[in-house]
This record gives sequence, structure tokens and C-alpha cells, in this order.
Amino acid sequence: QGLATPPEGGAKTNVDKLKDRLVLFSANSSPSCMELANRIAERLGVELGKTEVYQDSNGETRIQIQESVRGKDVYIIQTISPDVNRCLMELCVMAYGCVTACARSVCGVLPYLPYSKQCKMRKRGSIVCKLIASLMCRAGLTHLITVDLHQKEIQGFFNIPVDNLRASPFLLQYIQEEIPDYHNAVIVAKSPSSAKRAQSLAERLRVSIAVIHGDAETDLLDGRHSPPTVRTTGGLPELPFCIPKEKHPITVVGDVAGRIAIIVDDIIDDAVGFVAAAEMLRERGGGESAISQSSCRVSRNTLSGYFLAGRDMAWWPIGASLFASSEGSGLFIGLAGTGAAGGIAVAGFEWNTVCLFQIVTMPEYLGRRFGGERIRTYLSVLSLMLSVFTKISTDLYSGALFVQVCLGWNLYLSTVLMLVVTALYTIAGGLAAVIYTDTLQTFVMIIGAIILTITGTHTHTHTHTHTHTHTHTHYHPQHHREDAMHLFRHPVTGDLPWPGMTLGLTILATWYWCTDQVIVQRSLSAKNLSHAKGASILASYLKMLPFIFIILPGMISRALYPDSVGCVDPEECVRVCGAEVGCSNIAFPKLVIELMPSGLRGLMIAVMMAALMSSLTSIFNSSSTLFTMDIWKKYRAYASERELLLVGRIVTVILVVISVVWIPILQSANSGQLYVYIQSVTSYLAPPVTAVFSLAIFWTRTNEQGAFWGLMVGLVVGVCRMVLEFAFPPPRCGIQDDAPSVLRSVHYLHFAIILCFLSAAVVMVISLLTPPPTEEQVRNLTWWTLTQEEEGEIPLQKSVFWSRFCCVNAILLICVNIFLYAYFA
Repeated sequence: QGLATPPEGGAKTNVDKLKDRLVLFSANSSPSCMELANRIAERLGVELGKTEVYQDSNGETRIQIQESVRGKDVYIIQTISPDVNRCLMELCVMAYGCVTACARSVCGVLPYLPYSKQCKMRKRGSIVCKLIASLMCRAGLTHLITVDLHQKEIQGFFNIPVDNLRASPFLLQYIQEEIPDYHNAVIVAKSPSSAKRAQSLAERLRVSIAVIHGDAETDLLDGRHSPPTVRTTGGLPELPFCIPKEKHPITVVGDVAGRIAIIVDDIIDDAVGFVAAAEMLRERGGGESAISQSSCRVSRNTLSGYFLAGRDMAWWPIGASLFASSEGSGLFIGLAGTGAAGGIAVAGFEWNTVCLFQIVTMPEYLGRRFGGERIRTYLSVLSLMLSVFTKISTDLYSGALFVQVCLGWNLYLSTVLMLVVTALYTIAGGLAAVIYTDTLQTFVMIIGAIILTITGTHTHTHTHTHTHTHTHTHYHPQHHREDAMHLFRHPVTGDLPWPGMTLGLTILATWYWCTDQVIVQRSLSAKNLSHAKGASILASYLKMLPFIFIILPGMISRALYPDSVGCVDPEECVRVCGAEVGCSNIAFPKLVIELMPSGLRGLMIAVMMAALMSSLTSIFNSSSTLFTMDIWKKYRAYASERELLLVGRIVTVILVVISVVWIPILQSANSGQLYVYIQSVTSYLAPPVTAVFSLAIFWTRTNEQGAFWGLMVGLVVGVCRMVLEFAFPPPRCGIQDDAPSVLRSVHYLHFAIILCFLSAAVVMVISLLTPPPTEEQVRNLTWWTLTQEEEGEIPLQKSVFWSRFCCVNAILLICVNIFLYAYFA
């Protein structure tokens, strides 16, 4: 602060001389490090030094210092990103470079010291933190500034001065200012090793303390392992070698009932432990939970890191990712196929989204609203069912169909190829790149679709001009329907009836955009609510594109290739695509193969296949994780990590086998239209969740018993309809339909409306016949009990202008949506 305000005058003061001798470097170009370095430089009134930090192709770190540091005091700012070892090498290489460039002194500034948790001797191990200290000193650092060392004794590992700054004054101030009732709080030490830190904070705040025992971290950090059983040569029977130490249940020492729990630790690395602690405190009667920590180590490669890594994302990547997640290459094929079969009405599935983008996480909300584990387990099982029926099987089928059309291979041979390449993709580390590549792949597909639309329109216009005088005006099965350009169709006999396209589709869209894990994660990664709104608005604008660049190309494909895409003869359809009910699903691949230029055709095929494989990899991983962590671990609470890993792999194999077996059913379902199949299965399984979610928000009398049995009744009725649908597939042209009349007379979108209201009725009746929910289960969790004080504590908007900009665009989007519905009605 003294350097920031130099005194007036022409002669150089001591402050000016200090500034001339000071050089500030950022050790890497990551956003967090650059932001910290720029803010320090701005505060000191100096310019940030010029360096170039990069990685060679073999992963080696390269540093180029692009200005003289001779005789100067160098400060190197380094934040520790998820790649700890790379950041550590950047700091050491840069420090050594400054020393060899004759710098007067080199000071490292690390808000978090890596490997500081490994500061005690482990059995047959080493004190890694001492090695890191020696490495920094040998690299040339003459001074180190850090914040809240894990253990203060770590300073003794260095033979240079170490400034260990404390974050506790700022944390104390924050607690006193932001937690109004902090006098009713209890400071909770997350583990016995945090007890001293918690006691210090409790004494300053004059509140009580509690300690959590049984944390799995402590025996690893402090070396308290059970010694392995020694093999003997005596007559006693041999025991298994190296029996693992049994994990004891987590317990709490101290009173937390009805009080705000502030969980204290110095470093957050894996959020799973904090979540488990918070849940356990709530079971003991604790109120709200907060976490006090001074360092956050985000681990992207762990399950918890996947949720925490993006809490500072802007609106545009989230919006692009929302669109990319909802418009994968599988839906490219499905949407184009349904457009080829039935015209533009399927665009209503895309436009309906505009009114339903939101930021709510269903499992967490229902868990807080109702408590218990039954509903959360139901949602986990439902997610697995939908993964098999609407994700894995459809992605496998889409990829195999694409390979079949491109290479002329057998459908099942193509499926095996997809699985083998996906396995190699996973082993090679493709999963880590999925979140970064999905958006790029989708936009490449959109660019290809734009070129395809222009080329297809030109070809169709040219062909239509030459053949117009020879065509007949009467309808033919291979040509488009008479209502192909109508969005609203007959309420009873239409293939997409307008009541179902309005109310029924709204029920499905509410379920998808409110509960899908991928969608919710992206929305919650926004900086604030304004950025989340902006992301939803951008995604809504992008959702206007599929009508022009996916559905219309599908219709053009049917017009250009009526004998293949629009085939009606079963034998001809089997020859073309292997399915008797129709070949509309090949509309998009057929257009890509026939019309796109050679280079772009290859790029389009490669991108679509890569997107399909990355999608499969993500689904395999998330589904196996869902089963092992949410279902298996409830019945095997002390299962070892090896057991969980084995169970996850077995579940993945089972899901793959079921999905492959399901492909023939998928092929013949819903007249062979992939997109309609996905929506119909969702109509049978999703409406009960929408009903429970809506009642939980708008009816305070809804309780856990009503919600659970409403979900169960809805599931049974939905599964029965789904079994009937697959048992009696739509007949081919000219063959009598033997399906029950209730199956053919009730469209799947109409069924979604009926199922939603039936589930809601069950929820209401059982809720009225059972005890009402507690005050804790409704306070600030329903529309009518949300208090103004609770709303005021949430930092919703970043700026008034941005908030108004989002609102104006939302109104504009709704107006455009109404116009499109009215124009194509």
C-alpha cells in the first residue's frame, strides 16, 4: 500500500527506487493466476513483467523471460491449478531462470503450498512436503509468501524466510457480517486435526465447538494405518495378507441440534467429505451448514471436482454447452428422420424449450423438501432406466446407422465397431476432453448442416424444376404428407396432435430441463443468476436453428430420395436400412453422403462419430457412478474402493449388453422414427416426476408419503403402457392393427398429460390422509413460504443493465416463439 501512493515531487524517492527495482511475474497464463497477478500489479502501481510460459509437445515446461531482471527484486505469482505438478515446475523453472539472469532476489507468492498435507511420515513413505521445500530452495527462491500452511511446522522445512499469512481475520469478519445469527452457531472441526483451528475460531466468536470423528482422511495423513498381518511359519492358519483397516462410522462430539454449523478446515480438495459431514450434521438435528476454509484445490478429474470446477463460467460457453448437450449427433439423425417422415411439426419439440429453461436441481430440492432416501433412490433408478432406453441404445443405434450408410456394413457389425472404438477412446483419456470438445463438435455439425441445407435446397429446386411437368398432384406414400408444413395437427388422428404438442410436451420439457444432470450442472456453473439467464437465452436462440438446418434437410432428403428415405415396401426397407417399418432415420446420413463435398463430408462424418463416442463415454461413466455411489454404497456402506470400481465396470458391461439387445425393439418402435421413440419413452416415465416437482413447489401440504406413492403409481402405469407399446408395434401399410384400442386411440403425448394428472391426484390424496410435512420441510422451499429475507440474501444479479438486457431478450424470444407457432399452425 505504501508503494501505491508516491509523494509528489520531481526527485526519485525511496518508494520510486523500490518500484524501479521490483519486477512482478505471473508463473502461468491461467485465468486465476493472471487475475491475481494483475490485481497485485494494479494495487502496487507497477506493470506486470513479460514472460512466456508454455509446454513442449512432450510435456516439458518452457519459460522465456522477456525483460531484464539483473539486480532486481523478482516476485513470482503462482496459483495452483488442478495440474499441481505442472504448476510446481513452472514456479521452480522460472525461479531458476531469474537466478541465472542475475536477479537480486526471487520471492515466490503461493496462496496454497502444494503437497502441504503430506507433511508427516507414513509407513514406508516419505515426508513429501520437505522434498518440495528443498526443491524450491535449490531452484533459487530467497523468500516465500503463502497463506495458512496446513501445519505451521512446515516452515522448518525451508532454509529461507517463509511468511505464513493468516486468513482467519477475513473469515471472522465475513461470518460476523454475512451470518446474522452467528451467535447461535457452532464451529465444527471436520476432523480431529482441525480441532485447534476450530477452537481458535470459536474462542474469537465466543461460540461452542464440535468435532467430527471417523474422517477417512486422518489415517492417511497422520500415518495411523493398522500394521499388516505378519506371515509366520508356525502351525496357526495363515490369515489374509494386509487386511485393510475397517472404516468406522462418522460420529460427532458436541451439541449441534438446532444450530448453524460452520465446518472449519484449511483446504477443500474433495467436496465429498464436506457433503457427508453436512448431511450427518443435519441428521443430528443441525440447521444450516456453512464451510470456512482458506484454500480451495479444485480437482477436475474427481467426481466432486466435476461439480466444483465451473463456478465462475460466463454465459456464452454455458449457453453453447446447453445447446450442444441437447442437440447431440444422435438427435441430428432423429430430428431429420422425423422431419422426413412427418414434416415440420417436430420443430415444436425445440421451440417449446424457450419457455422452460430454468435453474433448479431436482434431487437436491426434493431431498430438502421431503427428506428420506426413497425418492432419491427412485430418481437414481429412473435415471438408469432412461440411460438404457433413451441414451445408450439410441446413441449406439445412431452411430451404427451412420456407419452402415457410409460404409455399407451390417448394422450389428457397426454397433460392435462403435463399442470397440468407444472403449479405446475411454482408455486413451477421451472422457477428460468431453466437456471441452462437445461444443466444438456440435458447432462443426451445425456449419455442416448449414452447407447441407443450402446444397440440398439448391439440388431440390433444380430437380423440381426439371420434373415438375411430369409429376402428379395426388398424394403418394413416398411423398410428403399434405400437412407436412403444419405445426398444429388434428387433436385425435394427427401424428403429433396439437393438445399433446402444447400441454403434454410442456410436461416432458419441464422434466428434462429441470432434472437432467448434465443440463443442471451447466446452469449451476454460472457466475451468478444473470449469467445463467444469459446462457439460457443464448441456448434458446440456438434452439431456433434445428428447424432450418436439421428438420428441413430431412424433408429435402425424402424429396430427393423417396425410394430409400421414404420407402414403404417392407422388403425394400430391409434392403435399404435393415428395418421393415421404414428408413426415415437415414435421411441425414444419406444427404451427407450424397451431397456434401469430399473434404467436408469426411470432416462431418468424423465429427459426428467423435461426438457419439464421447457421448457414450460420458453416459457409461455417469451411469456406473450413479449406481455405485447412490445405490450400491447404500447397502454396502463400507465397501472398498476396489469393490466400487469393480461394480462400476460390471454395471457398464450390463448396461451395454441390455442396450445392444434393445436395438431391434428400438428399430421397429414408433414406425422406426428415432426421435419419436425417445419422446414416447420419456412420456411413459417422466410425467410423475413433473407432477411431484410442481406440487412440492406450489402446495405446502405435499409430504414424503404422497410424493413417493405418486411416483410409484405413475411408474407402474407408465411401464405398463411402455410394455404394451413395444408388444404391439405399429403395423406395416395394408396390415390390420391388432393392438388394444386404448393403445392406438391415446397418443403418447396425451398419455403424458393423463399420467401427470393421475400422479398428481395420488400425491394429493395420500398427502391429505397422512401427517403434514414439518415446518423445516416447507420453510423457504415452497412458493408460498419463501420469505423476502431469504430472497434478499442471494446475490442474484451482477448489474442492473445485464438483468434488464436478459429480460428484454426473454420477452423478445417469447414473441418470436409465438409468431413461429402462429405462422406454422
